[in-house]
Amino acid sequence: MKTKIMICTLALVFSAFTGSAWGATETASYTYFGLNAGASNTGLYNTFIGHQAGYSNTAGLGNVFIGEDAGYSNVLGGNYNEFIGYQAGYSNTDGLSNIFIGYAAGYFNTNSDYNIYIGSHTGYYSTGDENTMVGVYAGYQNTTGSYNNFFGRNAGRNNTTGHNNNFSGYKTGWSNTAGSYNTFVGNQAGYNNTTASGNNFNGYNAGFSNTTGASNTFSGYGAGYANTTASYNTFNGYQAGYSNTVGERNTFEGTSAGWANTAGNYNTFFGYATGYKTTTGSNNLYLGNFAGYENLTGIGNVFLGYNAGRNETGSGKLYIANSSTATPLIY
Repeated sequence: MKTKIMICTLALVFSAFTGSAWGATETASYTYFGLNAGASNTGLYNTFIGHQAGYSNTAGLGNVFIGEDAGYSNVLGGNYNEFIGYQAGYSNTDGLSNIFIGYAAGYFNTNSDYNIYIGSHTGYYSTGDENTMVGVYAGYQNTTGSYNNFFGRNAGRNNTTGHNNNFSGYKTGWSNTAGSYNTFVGNQAGYNNTTASGNNFNGYNAGFSNTTGASNTFSGYGAGYANTTASYNTFNGYQAGYSNTVGERNTFEGTSAGWANTAGNYNTFFGYATGYKTTTGSNNLYLGNFAGYENLTGIGNVFLGYNAGRNETGSGKLYIANSSTATPLIY
């Protein structure tokens, strides 16, 4: 009795793979394994493994599709693709030399070429070319954006038409839609950037609030955090230019340099906490740790040295000092 049961069980398992003429087929030119895998195939050098993998493929050649419905729609010109995972590359018809690995990775790609999508739903809506996206939901909403590199979970998730971007880190460039030529490195760097281009944000939350500000360089934890629409700023250091929103053409170098600046323009601050409390002051040059620390709205000041002009609140002053003295070497 047990022998009969075993024979019946083996027969059922075997029939699961041979329920169609294409259940398991291997020749010198192609390999199919799975119900309806390669059902329409006439192409050469293909390997289709999984239920309906490569189902619609006719003349496409040199493909490897592994997983249920992987490469399901691939037809004539879809050559040299590697799709691994449930419905990976499902809609691909003529795209060539793509690598999609993960659940529904590159699902809507049709005729785009040379893309690499690795991760669940990575590049899900993408129809762009020559993108590299690695991480769960990385580049999820990408449509025609091309030449992008997104690394990290949800990196560039909402990008649609933006191109030539490099986003690396968790939720980096999350809100970017059409912004191009941006480089964001660090978790949530450039998180709110939408259409701005030509920015370089490096560090956790660097340029977090930036939406349309362009051609900025923010480097350091929280550097340029509050910047929204301001452009042409360079902030380097921990929370340098942290509060800046609309101030433009500023250069802040050092931890917390220009921390409180919101709308001041054309300022150059070098040193730890230099110009720390400046809010709307413009055209100032502060060189040295704590230089111009208390100055809020002053215009056209030059403070040179450690603590130089620390307590000065006016405009048009020249200080050369190495302390917060009110009687500097030059006044």
